[in-house]
Amino acid sequence: MRKIRLIWAVAAIVGCAIGGADSAKAQVPDWENPAVIERNKLAPRADFFGFESRELARIGDRTQSSRHLSLNGTWKFHYAPTPEERPIGFFREDVDVAGWDDIRVPANWEVEGFGTPIYVNHPYAFSFEERPHPPIIPAGDNPVGSYRRTFELPEDWKGQQVVVHFGAVKSAFYLWVNGVQIGYSQGSKLPAEFDITDALRRGTNSISLEVYRWSDGSYLECQDFWRISGIERDVYLCARPRAHIEDFHVVAEAVHGYQDGALTVDVFWTNGSVEKRATIQPALRREGEAVLCEWTSEWIAGGTRFRTALAGAALWSAEVPNLYELELVMDDGAGTVLDAVASRIGFRTVEINGGQLRVNGQPVLIKGVNRHEHHLETGHVISRDAMREDVRLMKAHNINAVRTSHYPNDPYWYELCDEYGLYVYDEANIESHGMGYALDRTLGNQPDWLHAHLDRMQRMVERDRNHPSIIVWSMGNEAGNGYNFYQLYLWTRGEDSTRFVAYERAVHEWNTDIIGDMYAHYDALEAYAKDSTQTRPFILCEYAHAMGNSLGGFKEYWDLFRAHDKLQGGFIWDFIDQGLLTERDGREFFAYGGDFGPPDVPSDHNFLNNGLVRADRVPQPHFDEAKYVMQPLQFDFNDSLLAVTSEHFFRDASNYRLDWAWQVNGQEVERGQFPALQLPAQSMQQFRMPPPPEIGGEDEVFFNVSARLIKAEPLLPAGHEIAKAQFLAHSPDVLKKRLETSGALTVDRGRETWSVSGAAFEATFDVVNGRLSHYASLGQTLISGGGDAGFWRAPVDNDYGAGTPERYAVWRDPWQQSDGIAFKVLERSANRVRLAFTHTLLGGDAEWVQTYTVTPDGAIEIDNELRAIHGKAMPNITRWSRALVDGEYPNMYRFGNDFTLHPSLERVNWYGRGPGETAPDRKSTAHIARYASSVTDLFTLYARPQANGLRTDVREVTLRDSSGTGLRFSGDVPFHFTASHHPMHSIDSGLEKAATQAHVRLLDPDPEVYLQIDGNHSGVGCVNSWGALPRPEYQLPYGNYAFQFRIEPVSGDE
Repeated sequence: MRKIRLIWAVAAIVGCAIGGADSAKAQVPDWENPAVIERNKLAPRADFFGFESRELARIGDRTQSSRHLSLNGTWKFHYAPTPEERPIGFFREDVDVAGWDDIRVPANWEVEGFGTPIYVNHPYAFSFEERPHPPIIPAGDNPVGSYRRTFELPEDWKGQQVVVHFGAVKSAFYLWVNGVQIGYSQGSKLPAEFDITDALRRGTNSISLEVYRWSDGSYLECQDFWRISGIERDVYLCARPRAHIEDFHVVAEAVHGYQDGALTVDVFWTNGSVEKRATIQPALRREGEAVLCEWTSEWIAGGTRFRTALAGAALWSAEVPNLYELELVMDDGAGTVLDAVASRIGFRTVEINGGQLRVNGQPVLIKGVNRHEHHLETGHVISRDAMREDVRLMKAHNINAVRTSHYPNDPYWYELCDEYGLYVYDEANIESHGMGYALDRTLGNQPDWLHAHLDRMQRMVERDRNHPSIIVWSMGNEAGNGYNFYQLYLWTRGEDSTRFVAYERAVHEWNTDIIGDMYAHYDALEAYAKDSTQTRPFILCEYAHAMGNSLGGFKEYWDLFRAHDKLQGGFIWDFIDQGLLTERDGREFFAYGGDFGPPDVPSDHNFLNNGLVRADRVPQPHFDEAKYVMQPLQFDFNDSLLAVTSEHFFRDASNYRLDWAWQVNGQEVERGQFPALQLPAQSMQQFRMPPPPEIGGEDEVFFNVSARLIKAEPLLPAGHEIAKAQFLAHSPDVLKKRLETSGALTVDRGRETWSVSGAAFEATFDVVNGRLSHYASLGQTLISGGGDAGFWRAPVDNDYGAGTPERYAVWRDPWQQSDGIAFKVLERSANRVRLAFTHTLLGGDAEWVQTYTVTPDGAIEIDNELRAIHGKAMPNITRWSRALVDGEYPNMYRFGNDFTLHPSLERVNWYGRGPGETAPDRKSTAHIARYASSVTDLFTLYARPQANGLRTDVREVTLRDSSGTGLRFSGDVPFHFTASHHPMHSIDSGLEKAATQAHVRLLDPDPEVYLQIDGNHSGVGCVNSWGALPRPEYQLPYGNYAFQFRIEPVSGDE
């Protein structure tokens, strides 16, 4: 795999001189002038390629066309740290660039080792801690990349127009061909096309680019991602005959009660001086077969408008993405094809009615995610395979919508969304977050920046308008509001009446059709839903900030969405961790902000790691929670009846099979399959439950159901699980397990230790420090220390965002200013020993009482009690709004016991929720059953070290060595556990995480096993990662707590 090495590489600087792009006399460079956003760039158009034959157009692969010449590959490259050091005149053909470096195209030059990757969230990287002054780029801080290569012009292109296409170049660039200046472009996420016909010659030609890392356009590109540069998408030449199709606009709607299709195609074309009789012929095909339809035509400015109607059209939706192939063929009037275009289209209608966004009349739920274009090895350059994998992961996890945060994506992405079915919020490349939102500061309210704003919106709409997957245009992200956005809204709605416009920073102003307040709290959502004066749908453009160990409380969002019509879902932030695969001392890790360059490089550290998947596209544990919560089938169990409700709006459940299983004490004892589902969209079907198995009073019984695909569907195999549920059918009688008292105990009293032993075990207690210091069974050490109280966890990212490590710091070491430990023997007999340790906490305001009961079979029962003697809990809040007052104590992260176990106890079996990591507020997806793992595999590789690996609602957990010898921890009341080879201090970044650059893949595991048994554990939250606490029901306020569990030795496979 390609890796970025931790070096600050700077290419050799050759042939440098001072001057402007065209002339040293230029006073205001184009790249510091918002009035100049392009020179000689062709008008925007839909994304398509004109082929020389109908057959090639149907195949749709432009690389097979004789009219296409790729310029991807190796270019000569020169990196200059400043504009003054760039090589002036390098584009001249008499300049020798053979000594320059090679670089791949497309590629970000920082990823290739030139310059420094910078990650910041909302500041401008070139004025990180200083007030920005648009359109000025600070002097001495604007690297320039100079590119050059040659190509051979095909002989058969003579007499045709030749256009060069740059899919995306960041941030701004000048273009020369054969030393002739062609033009200038900025706007880094949309194509730049230039007519280079007149600059070409037969045979070998040269093409040169001068790319600026920053430009005035960068003030509108202040997105929360890596600030990296270069040619990011495909570069190619296209030959076009003098008579050709310039552009076309498709409007394909569902009409007549969404039963039929109405199609309008506006074709704009150029009739060359020779082909006076050229004509356009439209045609429709579906699944390779011609669709018979009658076309009408009329002249419009610049072209022809075609119309047709299609009775019983197969409509497009994300659930059933029916597509048709539209063919537009220009011939010379005598049957010779001049130009052929094919495009997949879909019939669908988007409306807002009754306060709901509707597709084909249905109030769809937006089960969406925000997606940055990112790859761990190539930065912002994304392969088609990676894009397809992203769609597969989304479809496999019940995602049905994507927001192209925060810029138009590679055109292939929309083709995939059309084909496989994802609703798209298409977002303009506009974010000026670093300017703030005040009307006197935001660029969105400065008329001299209107042209720069409007051009980005217009070019996106013109490029993407023919895609059925796009249901909403987004005017950008976090760029304030004002005059410029009013104009963007008016232009967009006027240009495209078939879609709606959303913009979060419009808040509740008129220039957004959908309310999308990002990271709105539960209470705010419910208040909006109940406010009858609010008539617009509410779809969160960002919510559920999935940073690190997160997505706690996600289910509660969906409880609201399902309860209120106006709340239609939202887009999780976000899809992928933006780590870069990097190497340090021969070890690979995923780098984040601050890992490159000298210490003064601006950085917002790991705030770019918010993904449902890791940087290597491996799903994080919380992706399973999202899949479960957003599953399209909902289940209810009552009176021996299972009710199945479909959340689908357009498809039935005929390709789903419904499996069932009875589970007793964690083991599946019987399984089967319900009769075929007869479940149309938005309907409910009931099934009678199969008879339960015979059980005893102490048995715990669950009924499990699983909906799986009968036949494979695109990207998903047969048997893929779509939805599931688990229902408790019988709770065990609450009978406390009796302690075994047969046999005899021996007590060896020392000054600092007490040793309690039986026939096959020995337990040693440190009576000075009040802990279990050693436990051995059959002569083998199993515990080398333990029983210590744990109130702290290695803070997760959301903890740091809320500032709770500092605020909860008293629980990191609550023994400070304590009066020590009181030791008491509660019982000492031949067959039972009870020892109690009372620990003073918080300077005497609280105490922790721990009681050990030891019996001859080697079992130890541990009772823990936290007593809040003085003081009171902090208020029940959802985010910090004030300091603690005298007498208040903060919440705890957990209340549990910590143990250090022998390294050999690697095998883990548990009865509880699993198999993956869970949290008290993120466990809906995890069924209670019996699971097995290794200690190593329980550890979750979040990019930055933090608390991880928790398993919740556990009845028992057993850790064994390879021979089966080990320990079982069990409780009458479920508990939580983690087991890891990483001690807490190794994954704890302290009270302020910004002080360290920690990476989980660079940690060295210990041989020992560190086990935590928790009676209580705080949630991880997800409302945001900069202030929100977990929901109140998942917090641990200061107060009285108690929990109990047992330790028992095991051997063999018992």
